[in-house]
Amino acid sequence: MWVLDTAQKLSGSTPHDQQLIQISNSFGGLLLFAIGFLLFMVAFVKDTEFQSFFAKGCVLLHASMAVWRVYFERRLEDLAWD
Repeated sequence: MWVLDTAQKLSGSTPHDQQLIQISNSFGGLLLFAIGFLLFMVAFVKDTEFQSFFAKGCVLLHASMAVWRVYFERRLEDLAWD
């Protein structure tokens, strides 16, 4: 029973909140597609210096996303307990 209440809180209490969550998920998928397409294009670049620069940027992006996700998960757990 507690799990269902928590799921309802996290899915949005109003139709507007639910729509915002669905839009956020859609933009997440679009972002993943764009990143994949960008990586595909960079794979054909012959300049190794640019590829090294791009790889460092990707590592920095992944690290920052991991930190954000840990922060977000903690905030989500706090919300679930409220």
